[in-house]
Amino acid sequence: MNVAAVNETEAVEFQSYDAENYRVLLNGLKQLRPIRVYGALRLPPGVKGRLPLVIIGVGSQGLASGREDLYGSALTVAGIAVFVVDSFGSRGFSETVSNQAQLSFPAQTADVLFALEHMARDARIDPAHIGFLGFSRAGQIAVFINDERLQRAVLGDGTCYAAFAAMYSGCNPQWRNPQPTRKPLLIYLGGDDTLAPPHKCQSYAQRLTQAGGNVRTIVLPGARHSFDSLQPATRHDNVLVLAGCEFRVEDDGVIVEDKSGLRSDGDWASFLKAAEAACGSRGATTGHGPHPRDVAVKAVVAFFREAFGV
Repeated sequence: MNVAAVNETEAVEFQSYDAENYRVLLNGLKQLRPIRVYGALRLPPGVKGRLPLVIIGVGSQGLASGREDLYGSALTVAGIAVFVVDSFGSRGFSETVSNQAQLSFPAQTADVLFALEHMARDARIDPAHIGFLGFSRAGQIAVFINDERLQRAVLGDGTCYAAFAAMYSGCNPQWRNPQPTRKPLLIYLGGDDTLAPPHKCQSYAQRLTQAGGNVRTIVLPGARHSFDSLQPATRHDNVLVLAGCEFRVEDDGVIVEDKSGLRSDGDWASFLKAAEAACGSRGATTGHGPHPRDVAVKAVVAFFREAFGV
């Protein structure tokens, strides 16, 4: 792991599972292959007592985006510990922009949930004040795991995230019948994002709120996807875009694309290939600008401080 990208600190390992679909997460993990996942834990200096923690999930650019250090530094200054989960490096690659089939969303979802379970047992961490911050594909996970049945199925009763922040999530897939937790969810979106058009998350936020969720959306005018990345806004012709798809997750964990009827009954790579053929495209602009890279940092830190009461 490139620990320099997250200002180094302490390496932490935990056990997760490689899941090909959400159905296996809901129905038990006995048939899944375990995997050791690692990350970097960063503690705020000079703070005593059990600490609040934000677990960070990487987006498709991986640690090269610089986002983990950007937000991690600000969070630790605010007295909040940070644990960056390197789902990619743990499996032998550094990014998924070139090939989203390398790691399924369900597998990264498992990483995020088992990171919570592991860190909740750390004597330095306050288990009641652990939040999750995700970028891009991990932002999708931040929205998706704000669900009672998923957290309960994987972790059982008593272990749950206290807050969720999703940066430029696609909100795709969405739960067909959402059962959101009552914990706060912040969804921060780019107004000119073609990879993750803001209207999908805005409409889903309304559905989550109607179902009892606690959701707030912020749309940054003129911002593209990955507006806080080190890389300036650039057109990438080979980026997979599934914004034209309408993915819904049924109560049993099966993903259905509503326009084509495509179902996630096989492996993740086959499902992605079929989804691209049915409703996908290639090419999008991602990167920072016209706003400063840190445009959202203050709001995200304030969100977690309010959620944790610090």
